[in-house]
Amino acid sequence: MIYKRTGHWHLDVTIHGVRYREALNTTDKRQAKELEKNRIAEIKQGKNASKTGREFARKPFHEAVKVYLEEREPHVSERTMQFETERPGPFVKHFGEKPILRFWPTAWRKLVGETAKRVAREAAQEALKHQQSIRTAIAAWKRAAAPVRGLRFHDLRHQAITEMAEAGASDATLMAVAGHMSRRMLEHYSHVRMAAKRTALEKLESGLMGGPSATSQPESRKAN
Repeated sequence: MIYKRTGHWHLDVTIHGVRYREALNTTDKRQAKELEKNRIAEIKQGKNASKTGREFARKPFHEAVKVYLEEREPHVSERTMQFETERPGPFVKHFGEKPILRFWPTAWRKLVGETAKRVAREAAQEALKHQQSIRTAIAAWKRAAAPVRGLRFHDLRHQAITEMAEAGASDATLMAVAGHMSRRMLEHYSHVRMAAKRTALEKLESGLMGGPSATSQPESRKAN
């Protein structure tokens, strides 16, 4: 099935006992259905099969890290791979044989919940500070908490890649930082990059990014 979240369509399907929940990166329902059909066909053929399903989550943490590193190795430099291998060390030591499924969802939900309460409290306090009504403060609380409560860990990855693409980072850089991405995903972020460049050029043409005109001269020079 496909579903809409924050204006974009997502895929949620279970194949061979493994659940796949992925962003389709489109706002068009017809295109989303076509992407869903193609993605299901890919998974059934064993192409780009996700390792983020429940089967992966049931693995002991140290095994999950090993699988992740094996998937990561073909896409990064030797130096980056060395860093990636050393970085999980303290977590492997701490979590060891515990499956990700046992601790990660709970920890993430707790973090999101606490963050939502904090930003909501700040919004309500700001409303009351300006002598607004209790009803307005409650509305501010709900409005501030809403986007945070629906936050997924994957959204952070998506936001980071989007900002890098907008800054003009190359495909190689995006893959080095984010790991494996399908050609479809790379094309999506390439469009993001081009849109950012187009916006910058439009600002340049309108004079918003330009300095003083080359034809303009200081008054003192004109006097001479």
